[in-house]
Amino acid sequence: LYLNSDNEQPLSVHERDVFHWRIYFAGLQRSLSMRLLQGVGGQEGKLVSALLLGTRDILSDFTSLEFQRSGASHLLALSGLHVSIVILLLSQLLLLMRCPFVIRLSLTSLCAIFYLLLTGCSMSTLRATVMIIYLNIAMISGLPNDSLTSLSLFVAGAIVCNPLAIYDIGMWLSVLAAFALIIVVPGMLERRQNSACGQESEVKTKTPPWRRAFTSVFKSLFSSVMILFFLVLPTTVAFGEISVLSPLSTLLMTPIVTLVLILGILYLTVSLLANVSFFAWIAGMIGELLSILASAMQWLA
Repeated sequence: LYLNSDNEQPLSVHERDVFHWRIYFAGLQRSLSMRLLQGVGGQEGKLVSALLLGTRDILSDFTSLEFQRSGASHLLALSGLHVSIVILLLSQLLLLMRCPFVIRLSLTSLCAIFYLLLTGCSMSTLRATVMIIYLNIAMISGLPNDSLTSLSLFVAGAIVCNPLAIYDIGMWLSVLAAFALIIVVPGMLERRQNSACGQESEVKTKTPPWRRAFTSVFKSLFSSVMILFFLVLPTTVAFGEISVLSPLSTLLMTPIVTLVLILGILYLTVSLLANVSFFAWIAGMIGELLSILASAMQWLA
């Protein structure tokens, strides 16, 4: 921004090349968001766009407040959950195509970077992206292949690149949640499992399906409770409140969020071929499913 000291020339703005990529990805994000709004429609389309592309600013105040009161507002903020689902979907697709291991890791890393730039480079998605790229490199180069090392690398890199990041509450909340998932929750579940195995060592029977389902639900709820426990103090200090319904809301909505992300990616892919009647019909069906899922999330909130 420049202003002539003699006031002989008007104020002018000189766009720098370093911001071109931000303008490009912001335009791409807006274009994809409009496509979702047209295909899904209404508040449901805005919710799908916020979950997939991070466009929370287009949500109504009522919707944002309802998610905040239910303790599920963190699902609207793009995080490691969203990045992991997108990368897992791509990885499974490449695996079905029998893509070589190194190429598969390279493509998933590039996809993580693209998704990070597309959605605005939030601290949570940056953490997830750094961890994914490091783990991919570690699997090829022989570096320590564990999530704690990648998390530590992110924290160190964030503070070195931007010392003011140490005051970013969003970064620390993301790091604490990841630490709980990496260290605390697996450790406590392993201790419980070892205790159960000790009690049932004499009787070895096949685990029934209902018990496996119950165990899966228990692990999900337990993980949510532990993350909530770790985030109670910093969240309360930062925002002045926290919802006790957060574990239950997370348990109920996370499967729906997963389906929304998968179907949203499929919709954006199929809609590129909407000029063909068959693909237009498929896109319409996916849009209807997305609308139903988004309505279910709004009802649960």
